[in-house]
Amino acid sequence: MPEAAKWYLMAAEQGDTEAQIELAKYYESDGSRDSKKAMKWQLKAADQGDANAQLRLGEYWNGAPSCVEWYRKAALQGNSEAQASLGKLYLTYWHIVGGKNNSEAYAWLNLAGHRNPTRENISPFVLVSQFEAIQSSKYEIRREFSDKFALGLSPEELSRGQQRTKELQKEIDANIAAKKDFGDDPATQFLIGSTVYDSVFRTPSTDDLVEAVTWYRKAAEQGHAEAQFNLGVCYFNGKGVVKDLNVAYAYWSVAGITNEDARNNLARIERQMSADQIADGKKRATELQKQIDTRIAAKKPRK
Repeated sequence: MPEAAKWYLMAAEQGDTEAQIELAKYYESDGSRDSKKAMKWQLKAADQGDANAQLRLGEYWNGAPSCVEWYRKAALQGNSEAQASLGKLYLTYWHIVGGKNNSEAYAWLNLAGHRNPTRENISPFVLVSQFEAIQSSKYEIRREFSDKFALGLSPEELSRGQQRTKELQKEIDANIAAKKDFGDDPATQFLIGSTVYDSVFRTPSTDDLVEAVTWYRKAAEQGHAEAQFNLGVCYFNGKGVVKDLNVAYAYWSVAGITNEDARNNLARIERQMSADQIADGKKRATELQKQIDTRIAAKKPRK
């Protein structure tokens, strides 16, 4: 490892996001290609709320469901490349954003190009083309839109797009003005866990599963119901952890307060457990909920 990379490693291990990103770039380079280590440091920087790291993760997973949230997290911090990518998703990857939405695409592309939301009617295709003109080559949007996207917006779509632009800009401005801390966010941690877990389907690895469980646990301990549900699944199947029905029962019990799938799984798992196991699972659930409540209370700002 070159001397510069060693210094980056030292800083990255201390939580420096810029060093984490540089280290990820180093591991992505031809001379020292190690995609797992590169991903590790990108995820750590993303967990601390770094918009550039979140953008790169969106680009890495582009076309997969998780890319939407990575782009959105970066976009809501004012990252124009992420905003443009979100706009593109609403035009081309309908299946992962809940359907084609020209108004949403218009809003994100307006924000990406720093355009006035009250400007005249203009098609999404033209917005993308104009944004391409100011994009750096590194993030240039590929020209892959068909003629159907060149159609102009209807008056109703344009009106909704203009209103949505204003709403999103207000949210972004508020985030920037408040210097919102995007680090240690359970939603981000859950997304990281899901991102790592998804990678298992391409390159099965025990290390990947263990890493996913680590991130799910971080989110679960802050009350994230989906993370609690997924962690229960990991314990039930013995993926990334030693199989333990009692612990699975506990996480599904806690998640079941708001998660219907967790409640359904509880009914099924009880048929596989003894009375003593169920009693232990309930005890663990009570203890787990207390820990979660304590963690959440400690994070609340004091008046």
